[in-house]
Amino acid sequence: MKGNRIMEKENDLNFEETMQQLETIVKELEEGKLNLDDSIKKFEQGINLSNNASKY
Repeated sequence: MKGNRIMEKENDLNFEETMQQLETIVKELEEGKLNLDDSIKKFEQGINLSNNASKY
């Protein structure tokens, strides 16, 4: 259920906030310090944000 709350929060962001979140996720993934599970979660979060941003 935690994932659903995150998605709901992401759906409420405006375009600028969405892009800031995406930039943060990209930086975290590029650093390579996350374990595989966390990387996959961040990637999925980024995909959701990207889909939301494309609606603007």
